[in-house]
Amino acid sequence: MKKFASFTLVEILLTVALMTGVLTIISLPSVSLLNSNKNQIIKTIIIKNLRSAEIKALYSHNDRNWSVKITNNKVTVFTGTSYLLRDQEEDQVTFFPSEITGVTVDEIVFAKYSGIPNISNIISFVSSKNSQTTTIEINEIDTVTN
Repeated sequence: MKKFASFTLVEILLTVALMTGVLTIISLPSVSLLNSNKNQIIKTIIIKNLRSAEIKALYSHNDRNWSVKITNNKVTVFTGTSYLLRDQEEDQVTFFPSEITGVTVDEIVFAKYSGIPNISNIISFVSSKNSQTTTIEINEIDTVTN
């Protein structure tokens, strides 16, 4: 009778456990990188919308002020000086890939013709995925900076 060479159950379980451990160690930095990339994407979305409102106000598109409202899952560019009194048909809404919390400045108004914001401040927000704080500076000269 021939004897077959084979692995024992213990050897197979040890190999699977070792491979799982190695894959876990390799994937942890990737998850961290993915979360910081989401923060950069959200920051880019906010900056893009701030600049869009600034340009529309500067060139007095529709002869109005333009503003930006930032919430936990989206940013809205709207006409006028108040989110509550805006013309909703002209809203431009962009959703974030993940939620944020702790937005320090939620509404920014850009003046018609000059494009100057009503505040010079730092917008900061916290990602709900990794609790990392991200900031965007708004000033009168360059208006939006990274």
